[in-house]
Amino acid sequence: MTQRRTRQEWFSLIDSFEISGLTHSQFCQSRQLSVHSFRAWLYRIRKLKEQTELPQFLPVLFEEQPEENSIPSTLQLEIGDLFFTFSNLPEPQYLAQLLAHLGCEVN
Repeated sequence: MTQRRTRQEWFSLIDSFEISGLTHSQFCQSRQLSVHSFRAWLYRIRKLKEQTELPQFLPVLFEEQPEENSIPSTLQLEIGDLFFTFSNLPEPQYLAQLLAHLGCEVN
């Protein structure tokens, strides 16, 4: 009979897997887990973590020092060979989505 694990137990197992350096099969064999169940929980937990993580942003550098209490009206963003200029400041969530779409790691 297979053992049913709680959600918290799966979170703990996935955390252990991610620092183990083992393949899915090796980890499951060492813990006597079903590879199918393990992968289902792995992808479910990763998706949940992606949805709940708050985006962190890159520092923004201004060419001129803004006056006190003023909001800059232009943002220039350089990512590799790409340059983006925003005449109005975009929403932080939009920037996070743009960076993710471009394959940038947002920490």
